[in-house]
Amino acid sequence: MKYTFNIPPEEQTILKLWLKEHKQKCYLWQEEHPFASGAIGGELTYSFTPTGIGIIIEVHCSCGEKTNITNFDNW
Repeated sequence: MKYTFNIPPEEQTILKLWLKEHKQKCYLWQEEHPFASGAIGGELTYSFTPTGIGIIIEVHCSCGEKTNITNFDNW
């Protein structure tokens, strides 16, 4: 069985705002630690959780911070 998940435009906007704010304070994104998360990246993990009424979308940074970018108004 194949599953495909996407991030709708509303959630993309929320994600872009969070990333802009997070990159300023996260040590993984600072110039003095250019390879803190590995040679090929991997700083972010996207989590899609299907429920009976919608899909919950969370983004986890490897520094430990996470955010829920789900637009519950669309449910």
